[in-house]
Amino acid sequence: MVAVRIGMGTEVSVGETIYAVRRCLAGDILQLESEDDGQLVKIPRPELAFSVANGEASIIVGDRKQQVLERQDLSVLPEKDRDELRRRLAYVKLVEKPRVAESGAALVKASIEIGAAQLNDLKPPSVATLYNWCKLYRQAGGDPVALVPQTKRRGNRQRRFSPEVLEILQAVINERFLVTSRPRPTDIYSAVVVEIDRLNAYRPAFDQLAVPTLRTLYREIKKLEPYTYLKGRYGKHIAEKETRHVGKGAFSSRPLERVEKRARESAEYL
Repeated sequence: MVAVRIGMGTEVSVGETIYAVRRCLAGDILQLESEDDGQLVKIPRPELAFSVANGEASIIVGDRKQQVLERQDLSVLPEKDRDELRRRLAYVKLVEKPRVAESGAALVKASIEIGAAQLNDLKPPSVATLYNWCKLYRQAGGDPVALVPQTKRRGNRQRRFSPEVLEILQAVINERFLVTSRPRPTDIYSAVVVEIDRLNAYRPAFDQLAVPTLRTLYREIKKLEPYTYLKGRYGKHIAEKETRHVGKGAFSSRPLERVEKRARESAEYL
């Protein structure tokens, strides 16, 4: 069997959960902490090593973490964001390098109290928020950039999406919506979310792509020209027949209304 080295801070993936080794207890028992909710579990080191060696669990190596974030010159950030970054980092370091003999949720709560007192912070983070900061920090391999406030998307009621997001929407519509099986927008929306999440895994925290809402997907579909919509959903014959005397126009053109009436009768309605 291949030797497996498991030390403090080692991250292990078990199913869909990632655990980090936090302590080595008596009897060579490891205490692991879930990066999702801070749940603590205990497992003998040999048993965990055996699971890794046999593929039941896997160790997350540094290369995987470095894919998550890229370095950024923090000096280019607005002063307000730099201050907030320092605040978040102070709380995270209190958890990463405990000053109290606590663990799990108790450690996080104690760290919040200590941090709030040190920083004179009148609005300290919640336990869930600090858990999230720690998770981002650990996934980035200890890169502070992971804690940069994502302020680009705030205060914009009329959300404007990057060309990449619009390209993803168009690709999903073309590949998954404009097909003769005629899926509903709700059926394909998850494909949009999955693709954006995949790309965000390789983008720095300060440059994450915004996930469009289902309503945005509907709006993009409404922009389709009648012929394009009909050809993709019902075939070329119906597209030519229904748009023979209709030029390019709004999605709610009369031919489409007739087609959608038939679609409603078959329980498929956009």
